[in-house]
Amino acid sequence: MWLNRGLLIFLVPLIVLSCAPKAKIPPKPPVSEKIPTPVEGEKPEEEPPDVVLFNLGELLFSQEDFANAGLKFRDLIEQYPSSPFVNEAKYKLGICYAKTGRHEESLGLLREVLPLSLSPLRKSTIHSIMAENYTGLGDNFEALRWYTKAMEDAEEEAQKGEIWQQIKEIIDHRLSPTQLQEVQFMYEGTSTAGYAAFKIAQIYFEQGDVVRSKQLIYRIMEDFKDQPYYPQVEAFYDSMKETLVPERNVIGAILPLSGENRVYGIRSLQGMELAIHAFEPHYGGMPIKLVIKDSKSSPREAETAVEELVDEERVMAIIGPLLSVTSEAAAKRAQELEVPIITLTQREDVAELGDFVFQNCLTNSQQMKALTSYAIGELGLSRFAILYPRDLYGIKLTHLFIDEVLRSGGEIMGVQSYDNEQMDFGREIRRLVGLSEREIQKEKKRDFEPIIEFDGLFIPDYSDRIGLIAPQLAYYNVIGSTLLGTSAWNSAELVSEGGKYVDGSIFVDGFFKDSPHPRVKRFSQKFRDTFDLDSTTLEAQAYDAVDLVVQVLTDQEIYSHRQMRDGLMGIMGFDGISGLTSFDLDGKPNKIPFILTVRKGEIQQME
Repeated sequence: MWLNRGLLIFLVPLIVLSCAPKAKIPPKPPVSEKIPTPVEGEKPEEEPPDVVLFNLGELLFSQEDFANAGLKFRDLIEQYPSSPFVNEAKYKLGICYAKTGRHEESLGLLREVLPLSLSPLRKSTIHSIMAENYTGLGDNFEALRWYTKAMEDAEEEAQKGEIWQQIKEIIDHRLSPTQLQEVQFMYEGTSTAGYAAFKIAQIYFEQGDVVRSKQLIYRIMEDFKDQPYYPQVEAFYDSMKETLVPERNVIGAILPLSGENRVYGIRSLQGMELAIHAFEPHYGGMPIKLVIKDSKSSPREAETAVEELVDEERVMAIIGPLLSVTSEAAAKRAQELEVPIITLTQREDVAELGDFVFQNCLTNSQQMKALTSYAIGELGLSRFAILYPRDLYGIKLTHLFIDEVLRSGGEIMGVQSYDNEQMDFGREIRRLVGLSEREIQKEKKRDFEPIIEFDGLFIPDYSDRIGLIAPQLAYYNVIGSTLLGTSAWNSAELVSEGGKYVDGSIFVDGFFKDSPHPRVKRFSQKFRDTFDLDSTTLEAQAYDAVDLVVQVLTDQEIYSHRQMRDGLMGIMGFDGISGLTSFDLDGKPNKIPFILTVRKGEIQQME
């Protein structure tokens, strides 16, 4: 009997897990201290019976003898309910029951332990055992719920990997399509939901519903990039792309056709319709189908439109959108889907979003480069002043103009700004040319003597405002310098409001309806005959964007999005109605804009 007790003492573990206090182990005596030998016939101190039962259970548990280990833990719980080892015994007994198929009893014990203060590791382990029990009971849906909880509490990568394999096993083999959809909804945002969605996408694909499958894959690729199954999703998507061959003669269009920007969308659409000969029933060239989507000026709607055009309509390329914010959203999605898109926005950096993103619009920086190049290189101007509105457009164009002037060796002699709501610009003009208030009051006959140190005056504003500023410049004798402007000047309103005071001014635009160029003349006349309207830059750029795609389709054997992308990249000197066009390596347009002037009350193109 003494030897058995000694054996039991030897088996007391050094550490008891979190639910129980540590078993007391006598401290090791110092080396110098002599260990006394027991007196003959004296019995050593006996361990408490609850400790004995617990240690026996632990020994059997470590040997995976769960049936007998469970008996020891059960005896401890029943016989010594006040023991500090009870909670740990319940935890271990719960595991023993789970391992021996007594799942209901295991669940009951583990529910008693869960409310205790537990470490994340212990809590995650209990959740996993709960899941095992529900799997054993055939309730895979509930098992998945507990494995998902276990994943949330797991901290160690090895433990996460083990739990994930169980989640994957259930989703792959044990849930119906309806249950998978419930999982996707109930666990939204979790890795479990993402993998369930992936499984649903595979089912859709197997059923022949490629469109719904691909739409779901897009969402998964966007929301679950950091999940372990992401490489599987990518591989599946790559295999899907081979089944989605685009229709060769189908082009998509995304435009704002409702809301406050509707007028711009409709005008652009009219240009596209003219490009595909929509109003010529007997046209004998390549037939083109144009599929139109309304962006509603919403980035989210623009993204959805791209997806629908690719998945449902199988377009070869997309034209649009117009607005900066919708163009960015659509371009990002088109790049992800690897479908060529030609945006119609002035935004400078949109084409840099990827190699499937192109742009057919004269940007502000291109305008300033062309304007300063002509002013300095052709007109011989070198000193410039700027009068600009304090709004986003005025400030941006002013900075671009200054950069181009200084880069070209010119000088900026003065800069004045004005509020974009004001009508009287006298104070700003006087400051620009050094006229004091005293001189203004003294010179009653307007015999002003301004100090004009510039030979070019840049005003980045719209034509109606220029019609107010130009006469006021003449009033203060600010004459002899060339007025310089942007595409916003290209309007009949410039001449009607500005009159003789804008004669000789120079400005640029991406299109000029009265150009002597034969192709432009034909387009302008055809547009006027069809819509009873004068064409503008909006229609011209949209027309050319469609025409660029049609030219590639006509000249080359194009059957894929990549071939279309490469064809667009290879275009050199496309003679469009909005100027000569080609694309640089970033997909930005290399355009030669129209240089315009006012002569004898008419806007004309400079030769």
